[in-house]
Formats: sequence, structure tokens, C-alpha cells
Amino acid sequence: MVMKSNKGVLVCAGEYSTKNIGDYIQSVAQEQFLDTVDCFVEREHINTFKSNLPTKVIMNAWWMWHPENFPPSKDIIPYFISFHLVPRIAEKLLTPEVIRYLKKYEPIGARDFSTQDILNRHGIQSYFSGCLTLTLGEKYKTEECSGEYLFVDPYFEFTKSKFKLFKYLKAIK
Repeated sequence: MVMKSNKGVLVCAGEYSTKNIGDYIQSVAQEQFLDTVDCFVEREHINTFKSNLPTKVIMNAWWMWHPENFPPSKDIIPYFISFHLVPRIAEKLLTPEVIRYLKKYEPIGARDFSTQDILNRHGIQSYFSGCLTLTLGEKYKTEECSGEYLFVDPYFEFTKSKFKLFKYLKAIK
């Protein structure tokens, strides 16, 4: 018998929306692996997520502004790939309860070597998976190339110090 389940995409929305386009690209990277998307799962409220069916979620993300909201609700079936922690958050997030939870799903795919090291130091088996956005070329690609260089940075502000970038633009080309 096949167990029915939903497929969810992890998002950073609502009061936790940011100018960081990377948060949104992470969701696109997840979505490319799903044949359907049944729901969106708010990263910062992952502990209170409710669903009528168990929901499979790729858990690639930066964890998190509110570490007290982890681990995820029991309605989530997690796939830990491209998991990222920073040390100042890791110490708050990795409570005994969370360590037990992660150990149930080990090995955990770590987005970077620092996260892998943090997990290993807490006795959680992990491996280096890299960032899920590195897989975007599988679905989102083109053979066309304009030859242009595009600098995309939503935080870019024109201040005197930032104009130094243009001084070196010819060297970049």
C-alpha cells in the first residue's frame, strides 16, 4: 500500500520576507524536483505547520531566525539536503531535542563544510551536499549567451565606497 502524501516547498515569507533573492531561489531549486506542489511551508514557523496528509519537504535552507521553532511539525517528512547553520544560531538550535530529531534522519546533507563540522561535533552524521541551487542547471538553462556580465545584488546601495566597483569593471571584463 502506498502512503499518500503532499509535496511542500519551503519558503521564507510573511514577516520574514527579505531582500535576499537567495531565499527565493532556494525555493525554486526545491520546486524543480517535484512533479506537483501541494503547499508552501514557512521556514520560520515550521514547527506549527499543519496538513491533512504527511508533507514531504526538502529541507534546504539557512536555519533560522527563530531556532526555538525547530524541529519541524510531525506533519512534515523531511529530506535533509543542503542544510545550513551558522555557529551563533547552531548553539541555540541544536538542543538535545533537535539533536535527537536530526539523528533520526541522518546522514544530513550539509550545504557547506562548516555546517558539516558543526553537525559532526554534535554527534550527527552528515555529508557535504553543497547548495541545492547548484542543481538549477538541470531544469533552468539556456544555450543562448549574450556575453554580458550582470551584477545582481538587492542590497547594493550607491555610496561613495561602492563606486570603487566601477573603477575595476574593465579589469573584470
